Amino acid sequence: MVNSPQLEELDSHAREAVEFIVNKTMDRVNQETNWYSNLGADEAHYLHEIVLTAVTDYITYARNYQQNPDESDQSISADHLFNLAPLETTNQISLDNVIETTRIAVDTIEDNISQFVGKKDEAAYVRSAMYYSREVAFSAAQIYGRVAVTRSIWDTRDEAFIIESLLNQDYSPSLQSRVANFKWQPNEEFFALVGIFEDGSNLRAGFVQADLRSAVLSLGGQACISSHDDYTIVLIGMGPQSSRGPYLEAMAELFDTIPLVCFGPKCPRLEGASETLRAAVNGFKARFAYPEHPNPMRAEDLLAERALFGDEDAQNELYNKVYLPMKNDERKTQILSTLQNYLFSGSSLEKTAQVLKVHPNTIRYRLKKSVQMTGWDATDPREAYVLLTAIKIGLYKDSQIRS
Repeated sequence: MVNSPQLEELDSHAREAVEFIVNKTMDRVNQETNWYSNLGADEAHYLHEIVLTAVTDYITYARNYQQNPDESDQSISADHLFNLAPLETTNQISLDNVIETTRIAVDTIEDNISQFVGKKDEAAYVRSAMYYSREVAFSAAQIYGRVAVTRSIWDTRDEAFIIESLLNQDYSPSLQSRVANFKWQPNEEFFALVGIFEDGSNLRAGFVQADLRSAVLSLGGQACISSHDDYTIVLIGMGPQSSRGPYLEAMAELFDTIPLVCFGPKCPRLEGASETLRAAVNGFKARFAYPEHPNPMRAEDLLAERALFGDEDAQNELYNKVYLPMKNDERKTQILSTLQNYLFSGSSLEKTAQVLKVHPNTIRYRLKKSVQMTGWDATDPREAYVLLTAIKIGLYKDSQIRS
């Protein structure tokens, strides 16, 4: 039995009674619940301390009331019981667990009331036990309510910190410790989405976020959510999924209620999480330069607009994945010179053929080959704009290298 200052203040008979009740209570909790055996040693110890202190306080309260019933206003607080354990134990010992333990303790007191008092006082002690157990339950509910609110605020701040750090490419130990709560794997695949969730209603935004989290969890992933200015950022750890498809399908109905959404690309590891977040945010911001943008949008489809407004990731992607492959194969394919002349001439086959001194069909052939090399079709006005931007970025970067 663990000694307690309150217990030491009781006479030997009362101490024996308290020890008896506490031992009986803990035995019953172990036998009658399916959660007690899963507690760690520290949590089991703290729960024992709470029960010990509660029963000791009950005996003190009941005796005082019996001795001075006219002076007692029956006001008693059990808040101090929950200062015995650190608040982190609320993760392992739930409010329901505390209420169930309190009920078992009261039942044990009722079954063994003769341990405390003679026959004539049993009814009064039982009433005191019921009253005190109500105070314990009330105090527990208050404590757990405050913890829930605090944890909710902390979780919100935690998620905001994670997303802000990743956007700034800050991989400090503080980020690592917070990310650990999500239990993402070292090679976890991520993708981000940015959208306007509120549409004038914070309550509705909360419902949308909750539904989104639920959809992600149902597929084995986890969502980290943070609100920034007038939009919301979501980072999704994809868990067992290898494609964004299942997530987009699961969230499809939500998109009907979200006015604007932009998705980032799928990327691995925390560095990839940073990349997809930046792409989604910059794509969302660049949408104004693409009035006919679809909804939802893909950040990959706004590469040109993102590059135009200073997104270095977009500029590098256009240079490395679009311009450089053409430049490196220019002697063999003449695709870069063909696209450059074609796009700079207003997409004229005839002018391009005249400048390069080849047949227009040769230009058509090279344009088809360019789609395979770059992934973009110069004969499509929208994709031609992306290619034109990539070539201009390439020409500028080359000039910087030469100078």
